Amino acid sequence: MTRKNRFRENKDRRRQCDTVLSILSKMKRGDILSHEIVEGAIGLARLTSEYYQLVRKVEKRLLKERGISFLQILNVGYKLATVAEQAKEVPNRRIRRANGQLRRAERSIEAINEPHALSSLSEHEAHLMRVRLQSIKAAKIKEEREMRTEGLLRRRGDEDSGTRE
Repeated sequence: MTRKNRFRENKDRRRQCDTVLSILSKMKRGDILSHEIVEGAIGLARLTSEYYQLVRKVEKRLLKERGISFLQILNVGYKLATVAEQAKEVPNRRIRRANGQLRRAERSIEAINEPHALSSLSEHEAHLMRVRLQSIKAAKIKEEREMRTEGLLRRRGDEDSGTRE
């Protein structure tokens, strides 16, 4: 792609983003922006990467300009989060995703248990690997403790049916 085409594409994306933001300017917290409205406004099909990239840009600008986050509603669209939802649900969703990334990082490091693989690391690299593993475990413990204090996570073995209220 030439530099000129990239510039034109960025200009188009900016225009599409502005179009969606103008629709959102008429909406308030709690309103739902449907996928159909977005598709019609920008001319992109929902199941494309360009569509979701644009939605992320719109969300980023909406948060910066109006201080409002999105909540994705499966197969419907996006809800402009109420203040209560933005204070509780949005961070909790992000924390759950971050915890998943921490688990993957931990498994990746712990999987290196072959003696020849470890011996191929320099002393410094082996030390960094141990430090990373410790910091990942500490972050997981901290997050679990915070979520438990907020009542979002139950201790293992609690007498409960396991369903959330």
